[in-house]
Amino acid sequence: MALWTKNKQWEKCQWQADDKAMIYGCGESVKDADTSPEGYTKIVQNYSHNIIQPDIWIGMDKPEAFGRKLLDTPFKKVFRGNYANMLVDGIPACEYPNTFWIDVSKQKRASVLYNKGINCPFYWNQNTFQVAIHLALWMGFKTLAFAGIDLQGKYFDNRKLTKQQVARTELLLVEEFNWMKWFAECAKKLGITLENMSLTSRLTEII
Repeated sequence: MALWTKNKQWEKCQWQADDKAMIYGCGESVKDADTSPEGYTKIVQNYSHNIIQPDIWIGMDKPEAFGRKLLDTPFKKVFRGNYANMLVDGIPACEYPNTFWIDVSKQKRASVLYNKGINCPFYWNQNTFQVAIHLALWMGFKTLAFAGIDLQGKYFDNRKLTKQQVARTELLLVEEFNWMKWFAECAKKLGITLENMSLTSRLTEII
């Protein structure tokens, strides 16, 4: 299935796009991003909600990693579906307000472009960024803008990483850069507009 929430029982959701979507990442440049871009729905990843007030927040790590402070916020929060019943401060994560649960699975990357509808699983490639793109396209946005998607450099919050984490992150950023080159070519053919709002991002080499 696709996107779920729990009221008295589990319900499927079908969200509709407004005009444009701005997807915020955790790169250093997010500190300089427009926090209230007119005409854009703000889709904010992971810890960037500490800087940007989301319309939709998305994170694929366990809910307990983000803590109750995030779970209690009023904006829409999207987590990975198999974590819905995990406890945060003794309460199942799905019982917190405005929490939504997205089903992901490994698929061909073209599923991001064509896998739509209320019953589709979302594309999973071990990173939140590509899930956020799939969600935006699933909702029907035709313009996707990016801020803080640097694909290089440090995180905005200067988090401490082990050597192993640094090496893994560098490999992930290379993979994401190559994936974005493919995605940009496809988007152009399909009439999807991409906008890069961070001049220090490697997306300047693509968009």
